[in-house]
Amino acid sequence: MTVNGIEVLNLYTTTGASSSKDFTSLQNTSATSTQTNEDEYMALDLSSMGLEDLGTLLEETQKSQAELLKEQYELTIAQIQMELEEARRERNSLSQQMQSSTLGEEGGNSSNIFAQFSEINSKINKLNNELLSTITNYEIQLQKLSIQAKQTEIQLQSLVSNAQTLSATTASTSTAATSTSASGIITANLDDYNTQAGQKIAQSALTVDGTTGWCLRGVNDSLERVYGKRLSYNSAYQAIPELQSNQGLGAYFQEVGVTRAELSSLPAGSIVVWEASAGHEHGHISIALGDGRESSDHITSQMTGRDANFHVFVPIA
Repeated sequence: MTVNGIEVLNLYTTTGASSSKDFTSLQNTSATSTQTNEDEYMALDLSSMGLEDLGTLLEETQKSQAELLKEQYELTIAQIQMELEEARRERNSLSQQMQSSTLGEEGGNSSNIFAQFSEINSKINKLNNELLSTITNYEIQLQKLSIQAKQTEIQLQSLVSNAQTLSATTASTSTAATSTSASGIITANLDDYNTQAGQKIAQSALTVDGTTGWCLRGVNDSLERVYGKRLSYNSAYQAIPELQSNQGLGAYFQEVGVTRAELSSLPAGSIVVWEASAGHEHGHISIALGDGRESSDHITSQMTGRDANFHVFVPIA
């Protein structure tokens, strides 16, 4: 089989089997992926936000990365192919010598020739495996580029959305320093709220055990899937000092002040911790899902009526 002008063979002499990957199709995938993301970037209305230069830069960077990746792997494959051609020529020569030896023309050299033939076959097999591995790695790198492009697109869309929201908020609240957003949360408290992080936490918090009485464990499981860290305490209320600090998970959250009535309107990924109180010596901890529900070790309506003080922490990273 010829792949992008390169013959790909799996020369196992015992089976005659061959396998390959279509390198040309991978190149076409790269071009298609690049064009798709270019179209998606162009679909964003950046002109009114003053962000078209950023969008253009991202497109050019993505294309440059795809082209560089293509050049690197083409060079590597060409080098492997040169070694394969040389090895095949050597094997053909040995094959002719073996035929002559069989006819008695080479005397006592047949054993040595057979050994060399076996060695060169092993080399050819090794080179073909290396070629197949290189093509596979190229496909993996293409997939990574595609994922990175999608993440960049999401970030850019979020940037545009945030800019639009900020513009609208500024226009409507220029004379009201303590005005509230449509969700009821005081906007001054959410300046550093990280929407992307909040959505990741809330998505993780949808996977719960469905138990009761293990709220801290449930929240820890959700946070660990996102940050790889846990709040290592025996009681829920004991997490308050760490979340108020810049240590551990506290580095990813910021405490904000909201009223009890605003708890049901918290943005996704916010953590609510209730202090210990009579009958609730461990307190309570949960993650807001952004729709009026909370998740701990199970999902239920956001707690608002407990007779205890509470603390709210929003994700900032």
